[in-house]
Order: sequence, then structure tokens, then C-alpha cells
Amino acid sequence: MIRYWNIDITDEYFNQVCDIPINIQANIEKFLDALKTTKDPKTIGESYKCPKGNYIFTIYPGLPYEFIYHIDENEKTITLISCERLGFLDYGQTE
Repeated sequence: MIRYWNIDITDEYFNQVCDIPINIQANIEKFLDALKTTKDPKTIGESYKCPKGNYIFTIYPGLPYEFIYHIDENEKTITLISCERLGFLDYGQTE
């Protein structure tokens, strides 16, 4: 398996994920593994790129959380900034 990206986390992200049940954390880890091994991480989940900067807002199917991360293409680093519970759930998100 080829790894294209390194993953860094902010303190805010770490503190938010610590409060998530362990079974959901395991599912988050699967998506992070997919981010690391994909040339274009914006193709994982439903992603929106902010017009200014390389900040990405993403929702992964089956997870009731929204993620914000920053991509540094030169350093090949993804920095996880935020992981917050969705304010609404659609048919693809589990409780």
C-alpha cells in the first residue's frame, strides 16, 4: 500500500475525537487510512474545498460528524483541524 500523505492533528481535533465512542473512532480511522493512501484526498467522502486556501470540509458516509482539514501539497501533509457532530442527519448518516 502506497502512502501519499502524512497526517497531523491539532489539539482541538484530538480533544474532539477523544469524546467520540470507540466504535466510531475505529470507523474514522478507516477513512484516515483512505486519505493517506489516495493521491487526491478530496475524493474520499463528500468534500468541499474552501475558495481561499487548501482547507477541506468533508462528511464521510455513515459517520454523523463533519471534518475540516488542511492540505499542504508541498509537504504532502494533511492536518486534521476539527471533527464536530453534525447538527442534522440524512439517510446516509448513522446515529
